[in-house]
Amino acid sequence: MSKSFTRFAVVALAATFAGSVFAEELRFEFSGNGTGDVGALSTFFAPGSETLGLTATLKNTSDAFWVAFSPGPNPKGHAGELALYYFDARNASNPIVTAYAYNGANGFTSAVDGSPASGTQAPDKIASSLVTPNFLNSASVVNNGNGTRTFSMNLDATLINDHTPLYPGSSPWLGSQWGDKLGIWFHAADITKGVYGADGFFKSDFSALDRGWLDTANMPATPVPEPASMALLGGAAAALIARRRRKA
Repeated sequence: MSKSFTRFAVVALAATFAGSVFAEELRFEFSGNGTGDVGALSTFFAPGSETLGLTATLKNTSDAFWVAFSPGPNPKGHAGELALYYFDARNASNPIVTAYAYNGANGFTSAVDGSPASGTQAPDKIASSLVTPNFLNSASVVNNGNGTRTFSMNLDATLINDHTPLYPGSSPWLGSQWGDKLGIWFHAADITKGVYGADGFFKSDFSALDRGWLDTANMPATPVPEPASMALLGGAAAALIARRRRKA
């Protein structure tokens, strides 16, 4: 088999995959300085597998964060449309991640009040790494030598994105889905009160101290091949080359 044929076959295979089973990850990276403790942040969403990931480096010793994502607008004010994630790293060796429907408020209150309506409504609880199977793929905290901390989470957002909100917003529920544009509402925090109930979610006296934030709207996201798709292409190409060699 000629080298030129091999190159042609692999290129043709790549084109076929690109037009059919190739999945994309959408990535966003922030390398500047946010307000307060917030330093660098990167995130990705793979629409095909609905995998969501985030890595954030906080400048000091915050022990938690909360974050919401939108497909463009700043998430603040979009009640009943988006998910809000709480990452609790008070036990750094075993972080806990919970997800609620975001009540749109500029604060941590979605864990205790599910709606912006007057009074206090039951929180709209979606998923907890303590009790929800196949929700959290991984979560970690690393204390860096320069005094910063790096938080990472990777989760399956399928359940989140399929959720039916208790208090629907003015637009359809999106959960954590985003495309070529991204809005992020991210806050570093210290949890001052936070005990979990038997259902895996915070009890009603949850509270936290805000340590800084990153607010973005309509930030461009970069599409890249999803790693699983790259591995699939590589394996298929290798198999094709091997078959041609056996026939040569």
